[in-house]
Amino acid sequence: MYERKFMMSISQVLQHFKERFHFDGLMPRFISEEVYTQFLKGDIYKRARLLHHQAMEEDRFGYKSRRTGIFGESAAQDRKAIAQYLLEKKSEGARVMIHVGIGGQALGNRAQIESVGEALGYRVYVLEKLGVNFHSLASEIYEQGFKASQILIHASSKSGTTDETMINFQNAFRLLIRGLGQELGENSKVTEEWIIKYETSGDLTKMKLVDLGLTLNQKKLLQKALDRVLFSTTTNVKQSRIYALATSRFIKELSQEIHGESRELITFPIPDNVGGRFSRRSQSGEISAGFAGRNIFKMNEGALNILPFFEKESPEENPALKLALLIYLLKKDFIVICVQASNQIAVADALRQLFPESNGKDGQGPFIVSSVGARELKERIESNLNAFYVLINAQNDRNEKLKLLTLTDCKPPFFEYRQLDLSEEEEAMRDLFFDEVTIWYGLLSAGEITADIHSEAYKKRDPQNQPFVEFGKKLMVESVSKLSRDLSAVQLRYKLECEKVEKGPCLLSIDLFKSGHLCDSKKIDEGIQSVIHSTIRPASQALKESNFSESELFKLLGEVEELKKERRTARGIKEREAMDQKVESLFMKLLDVGYWKKSSLIDSEASRLAALILMAKREGKISLPIFYSACHEAETLGEWWRFLGGRYLNDYGLGTREQHSYFQSLLDGKEVVLPMLVDFVTPFSEIEVREEMIQAYGLAKDYLKGFYPDEIRRLYLEAQGRTFTEIAKRSKMILKFKDLSSKQGKIEVYQFWGRVLAILNGIL
Repeated sequence: MYERKFMMSISQVLQHFKERFHFDGLMPRFISEEVYTQFLKGDIYKRARLLHHQAMEEDRFGYKSRRTGIFGESAAQDRKAIAQYLLEKKSEGARVMIHVGIGGQALGNRAQIESVGEALGYRVYVLEKLGVNFHSLASEIYEQGFKASQILIHASSKSGTTDETMINFQNAFRLLIRGLGQELGENSKVTEEWIIKYETSGDLTKMKLVDLGLTLNQKKLLQKALDRVLFSTTTNVKQSRIYALATSRFIKELSQEIHGESRELITFPIPDNVGGRFSRRSQSGEISAGFAGRNIFKMNEGALNILPFFEKESPEENPALKLALLIYLLKKDFIVICVQASNQIAVADALRQLFPESNGKDGQGPFIVSSVGARELKERIESNLNAFYVLINAQNDRNEKLKLLTLTDCKPPFFEYRQLDLSEEEEAMRDLFFDEVTIWYGLLSAGEITADIHSEAYKKRDPQNQPFVEFGKKLMVESVSKLSRDLSAVQLRYKLECEKVEKGPCLLSIDLFKSGHLCDSKKIDEGIQSVIHSTIRPASQALKESNFSESELFKLLGEVEELKKERRTARGIKEREAMDQKVESLFMKLLDVGYWKKSSLIDSEASRLAALILMAKREGKISLPIFYSACHEAETLGEWWRFLGGRYLNDYGLGTREQHSYFQSLLDGKEVVLPMLVDFVTPFSEIEVREEMIQAYGLAKDYLKGFYPDEIRRLYLEAQGRTFTEIAKRSKMILKFKDLSSKQGKIEVYQFWGRVLAILNGIL
């Protein structure tokens, strides 16, 4: 089938693939042929084509490059090497991959795996947030019957310096060392002493093996662990810390002594012209997808076969350019990515990063939210916000016809991408299509102000950079440098944080901006109180009190978590849809917690937040909670929030992950979102038990050394909060709660958010 496509002309190929691209929901109902044709004759389109031509000449677009990018000869050789490596490791018994990455090197990797799941008997864990409980992760892996010797660790960072990736790699490597030590019968105390020794010896990338003073058994254990590690990064030893470790003298000397030959750690290069958020079809994504059982050659071939579309600068030949043009002409505030079932949510999440991080610049670019299933899609439409809808449908799955998401009659503007099935070829075609949509939209935006790709004006809207995200990192480093690592100082910091939530949840700070100017706090409070008096209080008083008990809350939450575990192993979209409906039925019951008799604090704080959400909605904004927590309960809370607040176009984010996702758009794109940074406060006594301090040893940056990941997580939250207020001049708020892993924390969180939802539903 696919070989025949190369024999066709572009027009024949377009005809063959036209069933994938459905523009009927856009033209001519929302954009007339006249408007469309006139734009093609205008200066913006001409300048965008000039920018594209310049970028292609300079080989900037690695996601579609035949020279040095994803379709280049070097990448083809790497693909063969990756397949051979994975085959060898699987033959040796590898069954679990811990993939450490963030942003595009997590969301994109998940998208390639979760739609169909891993092959039977294999698991891929994607670690993309700070604060992961590695003790629980180890227990989960071993309880499934896997052993440490069956684990591979893949650390992926384009720069090779990403803080979250370095921190999580360190902890994943500790997990592996401990498990291997136990398998080999090593005394756990000896293993711990050895971990301390190699982590505190200094910069391993600059050391000799003899400097570590390891015993022969320790060397064998270390080599056994390193044999299960691979990296994908830039192969620039001066830039990438993980590549510097992979090629270090210490690594080569160790392998020479244990294996009898000098070896570097396995490293696959991510092409320089492939940005992190475009890397899912690069070596980074191929490693995790290939391990999960996806055929990486078919993935590449599927995209390669339709690549001729995306080398064209005419919308009649390039459907991605046509969609980018139509989105640009619509000038909507939001794009809603709609998928059929929860096993495709990673596809939506990957696009939620790709598009806004690329195009949320210079006050431009719509914000992206997601939608799962027909019910959520219906509620999104009822939000009546200024949105454009993208429906991603698969027609078949495992030889079964699927029910498609549809929009008809006088509904909002929409585009449907309809893939035949969930095969590797079809998934790769879709990914390449949306990569191209993203870049062309950015070029059209840049074409408003320049036709020169080397100009300062272009940098302001370059779809391949992310300048505002870097500000948050700088502020975090600034904060860290002022903090003491002394135990008593750390304990005091945690004590002060715990005191903030001792009596319950609190809106710690509310900063609202109008036209770039910070509103007076007194006026903000007056506005909140006015909405509470006129709208919130009457709605609250109309709510009937529920007898829903604490025991019922925990019973329901337990059932939800069990169903989510079961749902993860569901095969096929139909099976997944059925599981989604079961989870949703429990979510509906959970709303009863919002009708509980509340403490006065929770009631007042929930009323304030509900008022702010209404105030934002009146300005055409959505309110977006971003939960800074790595525990699975935070994701459940977010799903519940999105499910029950769909008419407000609700979505949610997950902490440090989103700093590598849509924060660029929040800070510099269209100002159509009110971000709520949500902190979960854990007592230091619990942090000591479930987390370990960060050590540098050449990977993590020196400023991270001596901190717990949980505190770095909070420092990132605070730094991003400062970025919103001090640099971007954008509205934001910070909320604090007790830790979700505690009983009281769960009760208060669900009381609070349940009350907010009950009030909002009462108003609607």
